[in-house]
Amino acid sequence: MNKKELFTTILVFLFISIAINLVLVKTNVIKYNNIFIDGQEVEIEIMDELENIYNDTLEYEIPVCLAGEVTDNGISIRAMIEAEIVSTSLHNVTYVSCPLYIGSQRVIGTIHNHPSGECRLSNQDIETYVNDMSRGQEVIGLYCGEYVFFILSRLEGVIPE
Repeated sequence: MNKKELFTTILVFLFISIAINLVLVKTNVIKYNNIFIDGQEVEIEIMDELENIYNDTLEYEIPVCLAGEVTDNGISIRAMIEAEIVSTSLHNVTYVSCPLYIGSQRVIGTIHNHPSGECRLSNQDIETYVNDMSRGQEVIGLYCGEYVFFILSRLEGVIPE
């Protein structure tokens, strides 16, 4: 790949990332927590396991692969494994991609914490999310004192004001 093709690829990727971030910021229709929002339910069968990992005192991001299913009624999370971390810092984590399945459950996405407490997706989160979508994943979750999930596939042609 020559420099011009690389530059074009980077520009396209940045444009897509910015567009997704703008849509996510503009709408809250894809934000769910572990109770109910907009009639959508998040059922977490592995809450005890998540609670053993995430707390408000963590200094680094910890990624976890989530398995279950996404339905018209919401998200059902039935299994998880901690992702293998390559490197981590206060604002960044690099990890090995999640497997396609955990046991018999399909991996539907990931969750990680933001030690800063910020409850929005960072630009790197969006880049990771776009890459994960190409592998069939639909969900990205954050722990920021509460559990927040984003499902890009919930967006349709019309965005409510």
